[in-house]
Amino acid sequence: MKHVTKILLLVALAASGCAVEPTTNYLAVLKNNSGSTIRLIPYLNNEPIIENVIILGNNSQTEIANGSDRGKVNHAGFDSKYLSGMDSIIAIYNDSLTVVHYRTNPVMPSAKSILNENSRNIFNYLNYDYTFSDKSNSLRIANYIFTFTEADYEFAKD
Repeated sequence: MKHVTKILLLVALAASGCAVEPTTNYLAVLKNNSGSTIRLIPYLNNEPIIENVIILGNNSQTEIANGSDRGKVNHAGFDSKYLSGMDSIIAIYNDSLTVVHYRTNPVMPSAKSILNENSRNIFNYLNYDYTFSDKSNSLRIANYIFTFTEADYEFAKD
């Protein structure tokens, strides 16, 4: 009986000393307030990734990432099958006007393009509206929202 009591006491002490590893759960969303329908086609090695095409109707939104990172991180970005590792994304407005968003700026960009450092580039996570809330000492919830605006559509038309 003494051995069982000692074992239970040791287990209780060990359990009380365990710390929960902090985690950041993230959600990334694309919103379309451009006044048009947008088709987003990601490219990898100059080939379209058709299974990852996103169609955003006007005044709609879609989730592009939902995951977690170890630790409580602040505005560290997110992993998305639609963006991560892709070379570029072509945004097609109303099935006719195209704008290329580049992850890495090419030597000779397309005439109608948005380079990585541009504040409207979809690849640059710093261009997303970012909010977070700490639900506990070990859990942070982070939200990233990129909104296509009427100005984006006007850029495509010019």
